Amino acid sequence: MAACSGGGSAGGPLDVLFITVDDLNDWIPPLGGYPGNMSAPNFERLAGRSTLFTNAHSQGVSCKASRASALTGLWPATVGITGTEASRGLRDALPNALTIPAHFKSAGYLALGYGKVLHRPDPPSWDGERFRFLDPAPSRSPLSGVHFPYFFDWGPIDLPASFMGDHRKVTAALEAMRKPRTQPLFLGIGLVKPHPPFIVPREFFDLYPEASVVLPVRPPGELDDLPEIAARVMGSGGYQRRLESRGVVRDVVRAYLASVSFADAMLGMILDELDRTRAWDHTVVVLWSDQGFHLGEKERWQKFTLWEETTRVPLFVAAPGVGRPGARCDRAVGLIDLFPTLVELCGLPAPQSLEGESLVPLLRDPRAPRERPALSRWNEHRAVRSDRWRYIRYADGSEELYDHESDPGEWTNRAADSSLATVKAELAAWLERFPRA
Repeated sequence: MAACSGGGSAGGPLDVLFITVDDLNDWIPPLGGYPGNMSAPNFERLAGRSTLFTNAHSQGVSCKASRASALTGLWPATVGITGTEASRGLRDALPNALTIPAHFKSAGYLALGYGKVLHRPDPPSWDGERFRFLDPAPSRSPLSGVHFPYFFDWGPIDLPASFMGDHRKVTAALEAMRKPRTQPLFLGIGLVKPHPPFIVPREFFDLYPEASVVLPVRPPGELDDLPEIAARVMGSGGYQRRLESRGVVRDVVRAYLASVSFADAMLGMILDELDRTRAWDHTVVVLWSDQGFHLGEKERWQKFTLWEETTRVPLFVAAPGVGRPGARCDRAVGLIDLFPTLVELCGLPAPQSLEGESLVPLLRDPRAPRERPALSRWNEHRAVRSDRWRYIRYADGSEELYDHESDPGEWTNRAADSSLATVKAELAAWLERFPRA
């Protein structure tokens, strides 16, 4: 990264590298969610440089809702985007929204965005933004030969990685990093993969021979104790039956793994640049995903749920001189906490409107106490995730409660267990404490 006059040096302002990865769940090796062998050495490499928040959660469970909340430091209901709201963008919902890059820009930073950082292009956030980097069209549509809605397609293409949109955006972002400048830099990079379609170069599929692919464990009756509304608002849409009837469940899981490994390779390009330019000592590096993704758990093959597979996200923070590289923090935190964290790390004033809490105390001591759990929302349905528990309350009052100490797969709904009434009440109280969350 090019040195700037007065910035990036001892005592000067820190640069910020803000990387978001679309639909990345906990299957990367540092989080260990995939039950087989995953090839993602660069996520492991970043974990060695960072504090990894192992219990981080998205506040919205669609790309739009999650990114709007994370980039403004506001609850989804405060922003006005709590679900898909297909026709509503951030500026439609909150015309004067202050985003993280816009705040840094107002503080004298050069704010540059490459790819999908917010859900749509957002000129007020950036000094310069290049949003669209399209992937090459596959040889046929759908490439898999199986028709699904919501971009749901998969398969290898016989082209080099350099033809992919994510590769071209990372290349452009690295070129921007190298240019001489007189300001500190806030650089946003939005990697699209592994968002569907799961179509990446064949070399990444070759990392996973079909026989090596391990499917998630799905115990019999995993849906039997869910409230009726859960099946209606977070149901599978028939994906499970269609995939099973065509015998392609393993193919889709393999394609997701390949897409994650492709994203890992793109991350490797960025980390190589940070190493080459010795930029770690003057750059705050943050990597996060907007939400996770179900790969058959609870018969779900998307996101848009309030279960662990959707809300839990990878979150890495590397800050010069703050924390211990390679540390892990198990406290429940949220993407809403990114805005206050970054302004504290970079010595900027925090907007009074922020509804998150800075993660800096946890960077300094990953075992520091933290009272507030992570809250997530999907339309009028909400979830609370503490260090140990997940509590879901649906719009009709139906509930789910899971103990992650004994049930990390969330297979046994204990909402009706009278012995846990106090636990449930304590978690539910957070929904009253933050009624707009």
